[in-house]
Amino acid sequence: RAFFWLTIAWAALFYARLAVQLPLYLAGEVAALGTLKLVMGLPLFAPMVAVTWLAVRALYPPRVPRLDES
Repeated sequence: RAFFWLTIAWAALFYARLAVQLPLYLAGEVAALGTLKLVMGLPLFAPMVAVTWLAVRALYPPRVPRLDES
């Protein structure tokens, strides 16, 4: 279930970038497109990576080897 919602969140991020930037690209608004690419790039991508990493880490905790295992 968590992976489903993470996938939806990633898809929403890329859809929002496309929905905002494509009309600007087609209209030839170079300055606005450049600004929005910067604003909607790393500042949105990095928190999504962090949330995904935290969710996966919570779902798959590190395996601690037992003393009798070699």
